[in-house]
Amino acid sequence: MRSATTTLSNREQIVLDAMSLFGRRGIDATLAARGGSRDRVSPALIVHHFDGKAGLIAAVDEAALRAFGDAYAMDERATADELLRQRAEQTASVMRERPTSVPTSAAPWSR
Repeated sequence: MRSATTTLSNREQIVLDAMSLFGRRGIDATLAARGGSRDRVSPALIVHHFDGKAGLIAAVDEAALRAFGDAYAMDERATADELLRQRAEQTASVMRERPTSVPTSAAPWSR
C-alpha cells in the first residue's frame, strides 16, 4: 500500500523518462539508443511493463494527452474567441511546465 506521499511506480517513471527523452531526441533515436528510457531501464522492463516499444510509445502518448487534457478544462460559458485564448494560454502553460511533452521536431517554430 502506498503512503500519503505517493512515489511514482516504475511504470510511471519509465513513461516520464521516455516522454522527456522522446521530446529531446525524438522517438526513433531514443528507442534505438536506449530501448526507450534512461540507462537504468532494460529492454526486459520495457517488455514487462509495456509489451514492447509500441506499448511504451502508446503509454507516452496517453500521458501527453492527459497533461494537455487536464489543462483544457472546459469553460462552457466562454465565447469562441475566449475559448481560443484560453486554449492558447493553457497550451503555453503545459509547454512551459513540461517542455519535453512535444518533440522539438514537431514544434511549428522548428521548421
